[in-house]
Amino acid sequence: MHSDFSIYGSRYKDKVFHFSGIGGVSMSGLAVILYKNGYAVQGSDINPGSNLDELIRDNVMIFDTQTASNLDEADIFVMSLAIKNDNDEYTEAVRKGMVIIKRHELLGEILKNYRYSVAISGTHGKTTVSAMIGYILRLSKLDPAIHIGSELFYEKHGTYFSGSDYFVMEACEYGNSFHHFLPHIGVILNIEADHLDFFKDIDDVINGFSGFASGIQKNGHVVYFSGDKNAKKVSISNGPDPVSYGFDKNDDYMVGDIVLNGQKTSFSVFKKGTFLAAFSHHLPGRHNVLNALCAIAVCDLLCADLHFIKRGIREFKGAARRLEFLGRTKNGIDIYDDYAHHPTEIRASLLALKAFKKGRLICIYQPHTYTRTKALFEEFMTAFDDCDILILVPIYAAREKNLVGITSKDLCDALPHPHAVCVNSFDEAASYVKSVLKNNDLIVSMGAGDVYKTSYMLKKELCQP
Repeated sequence: MHSDFSIYGSRYKDKVFHFSGIGGVSMSGLAVILYKNGYAVQGSDINPGSNLDELIRDNVMIFDTQTASNLDEADIFVMSLAIKNDNDEYTEAVRKGMVIIKRHELLGEILKNYRYSVAISGTHGKTTVSAMIGYILRLSKLDPAIHIGSELFYEKHGTYFSGSDYFVMEACEYGNSFHHFLPHIGVILNIEADHLDFFKDIDDVINGFSGFASGIQKNGHVVYFSGDKNAKKVSISNGPDPVSYGFDKNDDYMVGDIVLNGQKTSFSVFKKGTFLAAFSHHLPGRHNVLNALCAIAVCDLLCADLHFIKRGIREFKGAARRLEFLGRTKNGIDIYDDYAHHPTEIRASLLALKAFKKGRLICIYQPHTYTRTKALFEEFMTAFDDCDILILVPIYAAREKNLVGITSKDLCDALPHPHAVCVNSFDEAASYVKSVLKNNDLIVSMGAGDVYKTSYMLKKELCQP
């Protein structure tokens, strides 16, 4: 990227931005932000999807191939991390001497134009917390721009453009991309070993988060969960004006009086030891109480009205693929879909579902990337203890090739789970589920890839009116 690159009001206003891999949820969102701010955009993706509907409606040029000729009219090349150096478009961009900017670099430039930017980082929970904060600030009439990696119940996609002073976004650690974000408020939800195809080990992951915390604006805050020792250490050592939340009486924002009642939860929040308010929401699981507490803390720091904070928490319906309820059959069978793909996330989601299931809990799991499956192999051994039946489908490769020689069958064979099977396709998974299904069972598809297709297949077949 050119070191003098800037977005709004820059000398690039009359240039054409080409987004290579524009179909991704983040890339398409950034293209929308630029387009709505008056920039000329185009893009390409070999797997275009619904994320592009808005751009297509406005006649933005979208190529369904990635060839050098796509750049004939382009001036600036924007690339996702999925674009490799041997990509024809990238090679052509280099040959032409185009300005080349990566997705996270562009996002960092956009962020500079918002006075009160909020970046939510962490191994788990980023999407839910970001979506909560965005919804509360919207109710508060602060009109935040939003950039989140999931569809939102209050916005068709995960990106909303706004010219206000507020911007809410997820800050992913992969590739240390979050080092390019310099937010007013930086959140660190938790820090665990993940993305070990990039990070060397947990210490390297911690160093990455330290870099993110160090980039938070000096007049801002780092908000962290005190119950996570890594998040606490990084925040206190590197972030400005640390603000803690959690279960401890010494936390700046403490939660107590938690009552879990199926899919409804009530709790109290205390600010610096003084009762702030009673809250309730409709998200399952103790982990979502913490997610809500974090959102409450951030919105309170941004001086959002308490009335709207309470209302936002109460009305929040979740984000797509985060313990998302898809349907119920006439026989009382519930179908859910969830994004969990790290052992800690899997445990939390299954525990939440277990709390209100009436029959058995059936999990269809798709491991996400070969390196993660290999690196966290031992942790997976206890991740599925709370489901009654487990069906594993082939590993979702994402950006990887199988250089570590691991398969879903290897994981299935090693698991101590008494009712774990491995199948070769989504069709086989759906067929197996139907063969063992009983009244009042709960089905959940789980993983960060495309395993959700199985739940939608089952919903279509089982939830007929």
